Amino acid sequence: MDAAENPAYQCREWTDEYLLAQYALGPSGYADPHSYQLIRSEVRRRNLPEVVPSAPVDLPTGPYLARLWRGEVPLGITFWGWFVVGAHLLALLVRSVERAALAAAKTTSGDFASFIGLGAALLVLAFVGYLVLALVAVWRSAAQYRGAPMLAALARIFVALNVLGLIVLFVAWL
Repeated sequence: MDAAENPAYQCREWTDEYLLAQYALGPSGYADPHSYQLIRSEVRRRNLPEVVPSAPVDLPTGPYLARLWRGEVPLGITFWGWFVVGAHLLALLVRSVERAALAAAKTTSGDFASFIGLGAALLVLAFVGYLVLALVAVWRSAAQYRGAPMLAALARIFVALNVLGLIVLFVAWL
């Protein structure tokens, strides 16, 4: 089990409010009593009050992509899952389709070649949209990160460098 799948690691990334809301569910709120014990240990580690909040805490709600966009998905999942792994897999797919489209365009002519080129261009635009989503999500998630400040700073530096790289590529493309 890697760190991103470890429940103890995940609850360390939660905000105090979210952690207390999960703690307020009590042991009956979890199918696995060990999960509640991990949350209770994290509450104690942070020296948070071990009382049920009097008012309900606003938990992240809404569609997953909306929560991702708002930075409510933990930084580890956002950075490694959505940005590093997701963007690289999508880049491989885009590059493969681009090569296939170029090969097909050489052997065909007319409208079909234009259609292939349009499809490849739309896929590249979708990839750029995905990168924007991932970069914004990492930036916002880093702002809410409760772990080591250096990790949040490094994530934001990485995002800034990638945005700079995208701008350079766009200018070179013009």
